[in-house]
Formats: sequence, structure tokens, C-alpha cells
Amino acid sequence: MSLYIVVKTGEDAGIRFKVTNGLKMGRKNADYIIKDSSASGLHAQIKESTANNFMLIDLNSKNGIKINGIREDVVSLKPGLQFTIGAVDFEVLKDLQDELESTPPIKTPPKPPDSQGFNIQYGPPEVEDVKPGDDILKNSRIVEIEVQQHWNDILENFSQDNLKFVKNKTQTILPMNPALKLKFIRGVQVDTEWILGYGPRIAGPEEYDLTLYDPCAPSNTFALEPTEMGVKFKTKHPKDVLYNGRSCEQSLLRDGDEISFGETTIVVELIK
Repeated sequence: MSLYIVVKTGEDAGIRFKVTNGLKMGRKNADYIIKDSSASGLHAQIKESTANNFMLIDLNSKNGIKINGIREDVVSLKPGLQFTIGAVDFEVLKDLQDELESTPPIKTPPKPPDSQGFNIQYGPPEVEDVKPGDDILKNSRIVEIEVQQHWNDILENFSQDNLKFVKNKTQTILPMNPALKLKFIRGVQVDTEWILGYGPRIAGPEEYDLTLYDPCAPSNTFALEPTEMGVKFKTKHPKDVLYNGRSCEQSLLRDGDEISFGETTIVVELIK
């Protein structure tokens, strides 16, 4: 079901825009600009709930969202709802086309022949079904509003999508002595260089620290751990991740060593 917000008063009276997840409303820095000085710069935002319902959430504005003069922090956007932001009145309406498509046609029984020539009407008189809000929606003009993603929206979405991957545990960080330079000399990341001064560090396709883009790189491809003797190379995939061309689960790194997997080759350089 498509929902629209119709502007009923103010400079924009008569326009409507589609209810869209993430859409911000406010006097400035918003997707829909409310032309009213009593509205806050960033006043409210539409959010879609897990039940696929749309909510209008107040963003700590100075006068909130008002319904019948009462301030509300969160309102459910349902057809027929009227609310006020600043001094501007809005109404939520359902798209008429949705209703037309969902309403089955009414079937009337065939009329028997009338020998007297009278036009006999069967059933109740036909009356056009006009519902509250129909005229408002028909007479309004639609405005397409593109929801802009600001950096905080992108960060919020990224955090929600990757929350399950976050491991909340402490880990001791140690310096790498000597520091390392890992240089990609073959593969999709050729000419990439990583300079590492502390550890432990993990490289792999799912790692946000040292991300590997080779499609053949196994999960948790290899780890680099500082020790008193130097930096240790470790892998759980010795058959797929080769150390100097051979299978090796762990070894202290030396200058010129090579780590290879898939189409990728990495050369180790010790920074002294």
C-alpha cells in the first residue's frame, strides 16, 4: 500500500509526496523542506518498522509533532492521520490507485425483459463512493523527493548491517619488531602496500582491517603475530595459502618471504 503525505496549509499547500523510509522533514538540511520558521532545522524522520509500518519520529525538535494540539514524539503513519509540524498541517492518505486495484467489481443480476417498456432499477441506487480525503488527493500535485543519505545515515546502516560481525572482546596489542611492509606483486591488489607496526593482525576477505579481494582467498586467510623473536606468520589453510611456495602453518617472517594464494602473491619486507 502506497502512502502519501499531503501538505494542507502553508506555502506548499496542495502538494503531496510519497512516504519513504529515511525521509527527513525540516526547515533546512532535510529531504522535504518545511517553509515555516517555527519548524526546526531537522524536525522529524520517517522510519520503517520491522512490521513494515511507517513511523514519523521527532528528532529532538523544539515543538515536536502535534496531533490535535498534543505533542507526540512518535506517530504511526496511517491513512487519515492529520498532524502538524510548526504551523503547517499535513494529512496521510492512501493512493487511490491501490484502492481501485484492490476493490473487486460489483456484479449485478441480469434484468428480466420488461414488456411494458419501463426502465426498472434493481438494487439500491448507484451512488459514487467518495471517501474523506479523495478530493484532497485528487486535487493535490505530486512532488518527487529523493531521500539523501548523509554520512550519519550511511554509518548507521553500516553499523546495523555489520553488528553481528563485531566481537566485543579485549586483545593485547604489541609492537612488531621489526615493522613490516607487505607488497602485492601479483593479483587483483597488485601495487598495494601495507605497512604494519603493531599486531596481531588478520588478513582475509571478511576482515575490515586487512581486506583481501582475491576471490580464492579463504576466510581468515592468514595472521601476523608479534613475538620476542620477530613476527610470526600463521594460517589455518596451509594447502591454499603457501609460504615461499610450500605448505606451512606457521613460521617467523624473514625479509623477502612470499605469501601466495589464488592469483595473489605478497612479498614481505622487514623495516629496520
